[in-house]
Amino acid sequence: MTGPDLKGVSERKDREWLIKFIMDPKEVISGGDAYALKILEESRNVPMPTLPGLNRERVERLMDLIDAESKLPDFD
Repeated sequence: MTGPDLKGVSERKDREWLIKFIMDPKEVISGGDAYALKILEESRNVPMPTLPGLNRERVERLMDLIDAESKLPDFD
């Protein structure tokens, strides 16, 4: 698997940071953000791509979905 587990991600970083990272991960990484660099290292140095067509509204709706799904029970 490449990339972090998103379950409970809003408990690890604040929403504004997450929105900025999702919209432009390379900018956050190149800015030297310690958490972004940790994610990059844990992802075998494969950066999350900047996705075309994302705007703030879409990212906020995506965050709403991730938050809602994070509240669901785990199925192992």
